[in-house]
Amino acid sequence: MLERWFTPALREERPDVLGGRADAPKLAPEGYAACCEAIRDADLGPGLGDIAAPTLVVAGADDPAAPVEEAEVIRSGIPDARLAVIERAAHIANVERPEEVTGEILDHLEPLRKGG
Repeated sequence: MLERWFTPALREERPDVLGGRADAPKLAPEGYAACCEAIRDADLGPGLGDIAAPTLVVAGADDPAAPVEEAEVIRSGIPDARLAVIERAAHIANVERPEEVTGEILDHLEPLRKGG
C-alpha cells in the first residue's frame, strides 16, 4: 500500500515522514479490501453539479490510486471548482508535500477570509 500512497523518493529519502504509517501493511486484508470495494462502487458523480461551495480539488501528480485525470473529472463536475496538482506527490499529498498542499488550501480560503 505504501507504494501507492507515497512516491519512491519519499519512502527512500525521508522514511521518518512515514512514522506509524510503516505499519499500514499490517491492516486486516479483509477490512482494506472492503474499503476499496466501497470506494470503487460509490458513484458520487451525479451529485457533483449540486455543490455550490467554493471547491478546491487536490491531486498528487504521481498518484496511481486516484490519478490526476480522475481529479479533473471531479473538478469539471463542480461549478467553478479549481484543481491543484501537487508535483512529486502521490496519494497522501498532504503528508508528502505539506507546504504545497497547505499553501493551496490557504490560497483557496483567502477570498473567504476577506469576505468574498
